[in-house]
Amino acid sequence: MDNKITLTTRIPPLLIFLLVFSGCQVLDETVHSDADFIPIDTPALTPMSTWAPVSEKSEEDELPAHGYDPWPLWTSGTHLRGANIYQRRVYTELDGPEFMGAGPLGPPYTQEDFNRLSALGANVVNISHPGLFTEIPPYTLDLAVQSNLDRLLEQIRQADMFAVIAFRTGPGRSEFTFLSDSVGDWFDASYLNDQIWIDQEAQEAWVAMWKHTAERYREAFRRLTGREIMGP
Repeated sequence: MDNKITLTTRIPPLLIFLLVFSGCQVLDETVHSDADFIPIDTPALTPMSTWAPVSEKSEEDELPAHGYDPWPLWTSGTHLRGANIYQRRVYTELDGPEFMGAGPLGPPYTQEDFNRLSALGANVVNISHPGLFTEIPPYTLDLAVQSNLDRLLEQIRQADMFAVIAFRTGPGRSEFTFLSDSVGDWFDASYLNDQIWIDQEAQEAWVAMWKHTAERYREAFRRLTGREIMGP
């Protein structure tokens, strides 16, 4: 408990920096492959180009190509309605080959899933997703995780919806943080990682991860309406 209290006094300036830095000036859109999960050893993605046009929308839904400010979506009445989705890293030694799907992250989602959600009247998807950096040092970009998020955002765009990104795990924080009561049940204590609260290197890597995320998507996905720095 003391560690968490101590961190609380140190983290706010970092979070304020991230919130200001990442902003919400979501601009042009980029087309990514709709392929299935990309293996861990996949090379870096090519630089982002210009998004393909979205389907026709009403005047109320039409977004300017540059300088779009999503803040009114959160402040001037209720405009966003949708669903939370969740993905985590797949541990084949625990999950087996099918339980969470065949990719590095699961459970899998298809374009049809998002199309159906949109058809039901949703216009936003809150993505609870692993962070783009590895969970253990050295804290580096995980291209498979990044490619998966690119694909999800493209599927959401194709379904004419907004998106919010929430990173549930990342440097110094594993999925098993949320499952600690089950240690010894279906996984052992070696999977636990909650060092983010006491490890300055992990904290700095979390900031670097969000800086990278903000730079990657602020000019690439104009329908990104929010970011949760550390989501559930």
